[in-house]
Amino acid sequence: PLVDPKSDEILVKNLFVGINATDLNITAGRYFKHDDPPYPLGFEALGLIVKTGSAITNYSVGQYLVVKCGQLRAYSEYLYVTSADGLTVVPKPDPEYLALFGTSGLTASIGLSEGSRLASGEKV
Repeated sequence: PLVDPKSDEILVKNLFVGINATDLNITAGRYFKHDDPPYPLGFEALGLIVKTGSAITNYSVGQYLVVKCGQLRAYSEYLYVTSADGLTVVPKPDPEYLALFGTSGLTASIGLSEGSRLASGEKV
């Protein structure tokens, strides 16, 4: 059951979550080998603010957030987040694309710029 967020928390209803290498390594058994399942998954999500704590003044219900969780836990219907979770407000998002702005998007960006050494104007 959902409870009200703490004073410094925001309750976000997840709409989309990203999949990154950490999630794949956990599900393949490469990480947490000595722990028993279930394992938490998900570093990034795109969701809608549904409730804010009493001390929250810079976010409001109805805003969309890209959340970059500091701990694995984004694979859930709802998230309780704080400003430490790397929150980015996005106006009228195209969610299917914005979900990639998390760790997966960063991984792809680094791979293209560092791994392929693309020059300005080149396309993949």
